[in-house]
Amino acid sequence: MAIDPTLKGGGGPARPPSVLKPKAKDLPPNPKLEAALKKTALRDLMRGKKSANIRVLVLVEDCSGSMYPWKATRSSFVPRFKEVVLTKYTSFSERLIVLYCAISGGCVTAGPVPIASLEQPQFQDGGGTPLATTFDTLTDLLSGWVEAEVIPAEAVMKEFEVVIFGDCEPSPGAEAERTPEAARKFAAFVKEGVNGRIKILGPAAARMDWAVVEALGVKREEVKYLDAANPDAILDWSIQSVDSNPHRSDPSIIAPKPT
Repeated sequence: MAIDPTLKGGGGPARPPSVLKPKAKDLPPNPKLEAALKKTALRDLMRGKKSANIRVLVLVEDCSGSMYPWKATRSSFVPRFKEVVLTKYTSFSERLIVLYCAISGGCVTAGPVPIASLEQPQFQDGGGTPLATTFDTLTDLLSGWVEAEVIPAEAVMKEFEVVIFGDCEPSPGAEAERTPEAARKFAAFVKEGVNGRIKILGPAAARMDWAVVEALGVKREEVKYLDAANPDAILDWSIQSVDSNPHRSDPSIIAPKPT
């Protein structure tokens, strides 16, 4: 299906990165990781190949106060996620494209890039939850990436999954009013535009904004919940999404060309 240009949102610019910086982590020498890091862009993966399957994983993390139980490991999430994926899943990790989005007073993104090129973003931790701006930004960013990189490379998006970690409750005011429509447009792009899937993992059923969950096209019984006693729960679920993605798009479908 062709990407509908009306799905592109009008979200404002993200808040400038500040305050939270990634913690330095000394990792032992790892030949597999070093080899994987040589792959830096989708065009590098596709060079010399007529076409290839890629897997796309979009991780959206609510970093506001409602997600406090999982704050401790947030600043080292990307390097730890990369380390596991690049060393444990070598058979397909070089075909894995990742976009990481942190929501906290703004929308800060890293990617979409091959997992080896993903970097830990810097952002204001514990801010508000501008979900409308976030969904608009993601719709624009991902649809633009498909048109600018995936289609020219003739890459086949074999899998496209979005995993949202949060209660889906937007900041009050104009953001809250715009959120359901922005969520519907984002869901339409994911499900109809690229034949993808949205998964939600929240803090608890009683804390979910079910109107927004419904706008994203996710049923109540499909929502999963994070273990508040496990500070690595978001990391664990992210790795599980790589390990056993339950959604399989038709491998014959090449990224949709705009009409």
